[in-house]
Amino acid sequence: MDFPRVYKGSRWSSARGAGGVCLRGAARVLDKGPGDLSCCPPVRLLILIFLSIFLRVDGAEFSTQPGVLVRVWQSPDGLPSNVVRSLVQSSDGYIWVATAEGVARFDGFEFELIEPEGELRRFRLAFSRLFATPGGEIWAATYQGGLFRVVNGRLRRILDNIRIPKPPLVTQMIVDADGLVVFKRGNEYGRISTDGKISPAESSPDLMDRFAADLERLLSAKLCAAGHKARHLCLC
Repeated sequence: MDFPRVYKGSRWSSARGAGGVCLRGAARVLDKGPGDLSCCPPVRLLILIFLSIFLRVDGAEFSTQPGVLVRVWQSPDGLPSNVVRSLVQSSDGYIWVATAEGVARFDGFEFELIEPEGELRRFRLAFSRLFATPGGEIWAATYQGGLFRVVNGRLRRILDNIRIPKPPLVTQMIVDADGLVVFKRGNEYGRISTDGKISPAESSPDLMDRFAADLERLLSAKLCAAGHKARHLCLC
């Protein structure tokens, strides 16, 4: 399971125990100095608390530091599914979760299901990963090589699914020197215009440097062991 780094000052961790997977998150707002919250919108104030999502696991198996607020969030609480596949935080402070049953936005109290546009709502889409770009956009990749963008509270299709066995997946998204989003799908690079049109992206040195820096940032996550029952992946 991978967790993209999405917000400066945020901290995410996952822990796998005998009963399942635990996700923990702690977000901090760094726009002002300590104690100065004048710039923070209400949603960021909500995210200032330490958030935890425990999936199919007994929270008692995991120890917490003093002052950390722990709560179990599962399907009865609005989470689309108890199987979480990706987790990001957008620039406005919201938490976005991709599960086996869909994508949801979390404001610190409630989950809001983000459904696909039009007739795509009738289909079950297997989302593999979420991306948050600096412009505040949220993107969702599927296990069939598709790509969606969140527009006006709905998932808008950008790339169609590829109906072949083991299709190439969208694994990286960066912003180029012109401010446009560029994705990597398998060995293919594509650029997305402001109106959602796709065009091939040539592998220029600058573009490859940006993808390499993004990959290095992801791989720099600290992997640490936490006992014989748990494994933690911390993104700082």
